[in-house]
Amino acid sequence: MGQQLPADVSASYLVHDGQVDEPGLIGGEGWCLFSLREIVDHWQQWSHSQDRGRLPIARGGTGDYIFLDQSGSVMVQRRDRDVPDTVAPSFHSWLEDFADKLDTDEFAYSERDGCVMYADEIDID
Repeated sequence: MGQQLPADVSASYLVHDGQVDEPGLIGGEGWCLFSLREIVDHWQQWSHSQDRGRLPIARGGTGDYIFLDQSGSVMVQRRDRDVPDTVAPSFHSWLEDFADKLDTDEFAYSERDGCVMYADEIDID
């Protein structure tokens, strides 16, 4: 790909290689982290139609993507938008923000849904 992973991303992938099972782990939108192989595969698909400097690292169930831009910022590309939105200044801060929200009970595990979600949405019918 001709890109070096930021140090925080490399450190994370030394511990795990993405996520195998759905639903995703990160945040209330359930972002599913790609394995390194999936990062390469999605980048190859993306690089034909998108900015080659974007490194896709996760997907959501609705077809949205999380990617790193060339500066290492975490961005979200929504299917229904032309321009991505900044999520966090780095991969580390993205994960740290999620961990902080877990600590303050903004997110919780739903037994019924089998995933982590916004605590105020758990068991809403």
